[in-house]
Amino acid sequence: MIKSFMYLILFLIFFPKYDCYKILVFNHVFVSSHSNFMVKIANLLSDAGHNVTIIQSPMNKEIDDSNIKGPKIVAPSKRNPDIDAKSSVLNRVNEQSWTQNNENPIDIINELKDTSEWLASSCEHTIKDPNLTVKMREENFDLGISEIFAPCGLGVLKYYNVRNTITVSSGAYFDSNYAALGLPVPVSQLSTTIAPLPQEMNMFERLINLISFMAEKKVYNDALEVGNAVFKKVYPEGQIDLHKLFKETAYFIINSDPLVSYGTPSTPKFLQLGGFLNSNPKPLSEKWNKLLNERKTNVLVSFGSIVKPSKMTNNMKNNLFRLFKEHPNITFLCKYDEKRPELLNKVDNVYIYKWLPQYDLLADPRLNLFVTHGGMNSLLEAAKFGVPMLDIPLFGDQSKNAKTVEELKLGRSISKYDFDKDYDKLKNVFNDLMNNKIYLDTSKKISLMMAQRPYDPKTLFLKYVEFAAKFGRIDHFTIPGADIPYWKFLYIDVMTIFIGTLCLIFFITKMVIKNIKKIFFNNKKNQKID
Repeated sequence: MIKSFMYLILFLIFFPKYDCYKILVFNHVFVSSHSNFMVKIANLLSDAGHNVTIIQSPMNKEIDDSNIKGPKIVAPSKRNPDIDAKSSVLNRVNEQSWTQNNENPIDIINELKDTSEWLASSCEHTIKDPNLTVKMREENFDLGISEIFAPCGLGVLKYYNVRNTITVSSGAYFDSNYAALGLPVPVSQLSTTIAPLPQEMNMFERLINLISFMAEKKVYNDALEVGNAVFKKVYPEGQIDLHKLFKETAYFIINSDPLVSYGTPSTPKFLQLGGFLNSNPKPLSEKWNKLLNERKTNVLVSFGSIVKPSKMTNNMKNNLFRLFKEHPNITFLCKYDEKRPELLNKVDNVYIYKWLPQYDLLADPRLNLFVTHGGMNSLLEAAKFGVPMLDIPLFGDQSKNAKTVEELKLGRSISKYDFDKDYDKLKNVFNDLMNNKIYLDTSKKISLMMAQRPYDPKTLFLKYVEFAAKFGRIDHFTIPGADIPYWKFLYIDVMTIFIGTLCLIFFITKMVIKNIKKIFFNNKKNQKID
């Protein structure tokens, strides 16, 4: 007994005590990429020893919570059929993503407005559950985490009396987020999140960029408007302002990496920790090892978790499958949501799967190319393991990501319109990627830089979370005048006073000179009369 007690004393002396915080993660369960991102955050914090609760705000019945390991799961007591019905937004995305103009700002505004309304209705449904509200308020959480793509989540955390918050983004930042951080928006210097423009823009490209920024701002303001309307209706006494809550968040952590992004303005609360949720790849099973050993060259084809490849146009399918057939010396591993297409009958170098271990396959040195939609997670995973990319962007920030890949020589891209109409271009781009060593060399260099950078994104994330839980927001991290009006930012008030003063001085000087001349002239005239 005494010996055990002594061991306990020694343990307490020589082993440090780690703080454990109560953390609430709010998750809109609407598409797997966003939902999995929030779930991974909850799992990571739970593994780090924190007391984590995750709210699963129900939206999409096709997504379950089976991948939540460790955190406590809570949700409204029942689903809302109207919210479930709004998942038709995703069906429309699937139908249109292969054909809709993903560079038209008007189309983007209309597409995301419906999504914002769907997300806001999910927030409303969650806070209207009285038992859940009582339970969450009694927990007295140290910190809440929500995603900026659905800003109403910050309102839910405020409604539950969560003192401190961190806002995250599963993809790139939106340029409209700059204002809340007190940062100017360098529209003339930096292409917006949805604009597939180079780092050096000409006059016409800068005009396109300005229009894209205005569209982004409209999307963000629409999301704020529908979210604020929910809380004004359900919780008017709270006077919740989602833009203000975002300004007051302790940190804004985004899932992008400076090594595979353009430079951007920043503040101490704006953190790019892309890949902070990545784990060590798992060894491939015998099945995948056998496939990768069949041929010297291997290509992975996957268009993410939202869009269904079966919805491609017939031309797209024909062009893609023709590319497969014309390269019999290459093994193609394809993620496809339906059974094997008849067009691939008797084509023995193509393997079709409804699911495949993308991350683990990318980590294997036998993989030579990744054909992808250009989503942020796919970009980061390919960059981490030094795999060149062929990007075919479909919507959202994917066009910008694809342009960045080209600018940094990490791969090539082709528009979905050329993918549909121009097989020769598809083939030439593919062959360039397979034969031009510059893409592999650059990809391997970036991979090495990621591995040897002077900080670990995952460790930084955990430390910032713990710091925010303990100290909350630091007000001076936000640049003063976060919502400075344009007339003040452009010095219009100063210039008005300056120009007005110059005009006044000019007018007074002119009057003085005029009067002096008049007096001098009169004196001279009087002298002549005398």
